[in-house]
Amino acid sequence: MYHQNPPPETIPAALLSSTAIKNRNWFSAVPLIALCGLGILGLLLVATIVLALIPVYLPKRGGGTVAVKTNHSSGGGTISV
Repeated sequence: MYHQNPPPETIPAALLSSTAIKNRNWFSAVPLIALCGLGILGLLLVATIVLALIPVYLPKRGGGTVAVKTNHSSGGGTISV
């Protein structure tokens, strides 16, 4: 009347254990994890470059107007920008 487990000889050997199935699922996620890691490294690299270039394009402290000298024959002088 009660259900008994079948003897080991009757279970097909081709069935994978749950550990093997979990390992296969993990291995299928490796490319996605690698791409995410590379994306994060790329973003960090770009952020570092952008933050390093900010001082290059900022005006110097205490700087007033910039005077540019021109050599036009009609009205040579300085031009405030």
